Amino acid sequence: MPTTPAAPPPPPSGGGARPGEDDGTTTDATADRMLVAARQGSNRAWAALLERVDPDARLLAHLVLGGLDVDPTLISAYVRAYRARRKGSDDAVVMVLNHVWIACGHEIRRRQRREAPAPGRRAQHDHRATRLGDDVDARTLSDLRPEERAVWALVHRADLPVPAAAAALGVDERVITGVADRVLLQLDAARHAPPSEAGDDEPGAEASDGDGAAGDPDAAGTTDPDAPDGDAADDPEGAAGDGAAEGTTDLDRPTEAHEVVLDLSDGATSADAEQAEQGGGSLDPDPPGPAFWQDLGRRLKAERDAVAAAPPPPLPDPDGPSPALTPATPPPGAPRGRGRRRRRRSDLVEGLAEEAGRQRSRRSWTSLLVRAAAVLVVIGILGVAVYALYDAASNARSPVRGDSTADVARQSMSVLGEAGTWSATIEQTAVDGEGEQTDTTLTITADEDGSFRYEDQAIDRLTTYDAAFAVVRDTIPGFPPRNDQGVAPGGPDPSPPRAGLPLDDLATAARVLSTEDDVEPEETQRDGRAVRVMSAPLDDDTQLSYVVDDESLLPVRITWTRDGATVRELRFRDVVLGVGGASYTQELPADAPPPADQGFTPAQLGEIEARIGLAPLTPDYLPGEPDGFEFTGAYVNEASRVASLRYADGPQQMVITVRPSPVEPGQAWTDPFDRGDEEVTPEDVTLESGRFRDVTAQMVAGGTALPSIWGADGELAFTVAGDLTAEDLQRVASSLG
Repeated sequence: MPTTPAAPPPPPSGGGARPGEDDGTTTDATADRMLVAARQGSNRAWAALLERVDPDARLLAHLVLGGLDVDPTLISAYVRAYRARRKGSDDAVVMVLNHVWIACGHEIRRRQRREAPAPGRRAQHDHRATRLGDDVDARTLSDLRPEERAVWALVHRADLPVPAAAAALGVDERVITGVADRVLLQLDAARHAPPSEAGDDEPGAEASDGDGAAGDPDAAGTTDPDAPDGDAADDPEGAAGDGAAEGTTDLDRPTEAHEVVLDLSDGATSADAEQAEQGGGSLDPDPPGPAFWQDLGRRLKAERDAVAAAPPPPLPDPDGPSPALTPATPPPGAPRGRGRRRRRRSDLVEGLAEEAGRQRSRRSWTSLLVRAAAVLVVIGILGVAVYALYDAASNARSPVRGDSTADVARQSMSVLGEAGTWSATIEQTAVDGEGEQTDTTLTITADEDGSFRYEDQAIDRLTTYDAAFAVVRDTIPGFPPRNDQGVAPGGPDPSPPRAGLPLDDLATAARVLSTEDDVEPEETQRDGRAVRVMSAPLDDDTQLSYVVDDESLLPVRITWTRDGATVRELRFRDVVLGVGGASYTQELPADAPPPADQGFTPAQLGEIEARIGLAPLTPDYLPGEPDGFEFTGAYVNEASRVASLRYADGPQQMVITVRPSPVEPGQAWTDPFDRGDEEVTPEDVTLESGRFRDVTAQMVAGGTALPSIWGADGELAFTVAGDLTAEDLQRVASSLG
């Protein structure tokens, strides 16, 4: 591969046909032929492909990242794409742009982690402003979310067909069309707005920061949190990097979602100073310089010459016998068994020691016997005391010596949460009030950000929720489909369905079992495998039992019984952790109604106050700290001035909202949650601390109702809802600030 490729050709002009495009079935036929040659081993073809696609890729990275750190992001993307060149989409442009989209997500996540680091680490504030220019279009685009700028870059600037843009970003074509139209309307409104509204009152005013906007540039792919640039987790032969059509592996998925807040600080670098000297930039990216191609060439050459890692050993069958243990071979020179040892001759020092021993005076055996008897008496007394303590502990009320039921249930949720994405096939049995039994097969794929894909084969129901674009689609043959966009992550606002889904069943099991901290799980055998069985009452009539694998703690079975008879049961099989390439959308019929907009859009914490005029409420206390609930994302409804924050621990989730108070000071706020046909009686709770100290809130907890607490002080109103106990609800609400 050449280390310094020639200068790339200019980008295609908007509105014209793309070079090499033939019948419209591919984005660029010439680039596809280069990809075929690269897959056959031609490094020159790969270099030519990168030169050809670089203008569109550079435009995408420039607009998504706000003109900052474009070159290192593209180098990382091109190296990743080189590793994955043998897999993924056959459309070369789509394949490369998908990896650029993923790399942009890595860069945004790195900025977020620097701004909101792990506990004990110092935050590093990014002082740089976006470099998209100072005109009306630039300022308008800077205020958009990264995924909106990405759609505008590919569809309107790079002139890609909508199917290709959708495949590159890993979303549905209708989403691309809707976002593209919305961006055009916002640009048109800004261009025709009066100068005071458009922000033209001061020439050269600094453009507002767009990197703090929300969105998940990893919606189509995923990221390795342990690798500095996301490359170390990929196989040199492309084992971890499918194209947009198949998605990418879960190692690429970001695991944290914190805000990016760009403000002035003392952390400027020389590169930042050079960028500042160049002015506010423009919507057109700077062309790549020779240093970019040289650095890329070195990275690709090192990647080409790298020795492929040995494949990992196969994992043993969980249901099979334990593998025989082979004793380790001792190192050279170590004793080998009980062979005959050569007797070593004593030296002069040993001889003198023996002589001194022979000359030592005889001991008094009487005193030695007295001392030995005293020691035996003391040991006997200690033994009696230890036995008494052990007997008392054995008969105590809480004889838990290992992990309690609450501990194991919480650890099972964490196993699913740490996997990022997971999937399972579930056999469900339900018995109605008349004793009629219904069996069906369910499949589910879930992601850490709340996205999921759920299918009920009994009624051919398919439900999808894409958290990155806040889109819910739910289809059942014979019924009008649900097609909502702008949904909140949870109640009391319009949100994805959860009741009766396996995610809600798992979360309910963990919540019910979380109070069983003085009982150990029962260790037994089920279907030839070692399992742990945990049980607790769900309400006055129903008992819930949760069974997990003894080693992996993955779910095996959830059973609901009433009066000793099973009323519902979920049997999990084929549970897979770290699923890659999952799709959280679906095609709707041609006659489906247009999407209903519920008004919520993804946001970063740092921009919420500027968008709705209210600061978000974040808790100082999170259940299960330090390895329990973690922040996964925020959404805002600018029209209603509502902010909704989501925290999760595997299938368990907690949603915190803030909005203008709907009641006067001292008045009680009526239950804002939709309870369906379930009747609940809220309990009055006075908060002891936090933003709503001394406010009398209302709380619902226990049973099958959604655990929730809400209150208002005449100025602001809050809600906390999710898979929490009554104690945790009060602690979270009292820590809001």
